[in-house]
Amino acid sequence: MLRSFFWQPVAMASALILNSMLCFGAVSPDTKPHSDKSNSTLQVARYSVITPQASEAQQDLLAMARPLNIPQDILTVGEALNWLLVPSGYRLIEEEYFSEGLIGLLGLPLPQVHRQFEALPLRAVIRLIVGPAFILIEDPIHRLVTIERCGVKQQQILAEDV
Repeated sequence: MLRSFFWQPVAMASALILNSMLCFGAVSPDTKPHSDKSNSTLQVARYSVITPQASEAQQDLLAMARPLNIPQDILTVGEALNWLLVPSGYRLIEEEYFSEGLIGLLGLPLPQVHRQFEALPLRAVIRLIVGPAFILIEDPIHRLVTIERCGVKQQQILAEDV
């Protein structure tokens, strides 16, 4: 009898202490996001806070990274580049501005090894497809891309970067 009399208040006290710890540790519903302008945060759940900002792919459209499987009906490098650029909103420059080197590159057959890519940035996939003899030139204002042939010195510099 003494045991049950003693344990009941202890159990109640423990429950009250635990409950008060949870209440004081919880975030109240009227808590506002931090007001730091450079790093404002938004509470999305009881213990989860996010910093609202655009992703890298939203800021730089050619930085979009996702697994890619180029369909088998795409046969040339030019078709592959056009297919790759569609989701980004970019496009190749008009054909009237193609250089001879670009015309030759775009007509080449697409190698089988360049049909499947892991989650690489789109810019990296394009550079792999066109190869080290060419450089990618971007116009973010008009969302245009072109490819130009490198000189020997530029090829050496690009080979060292890869």
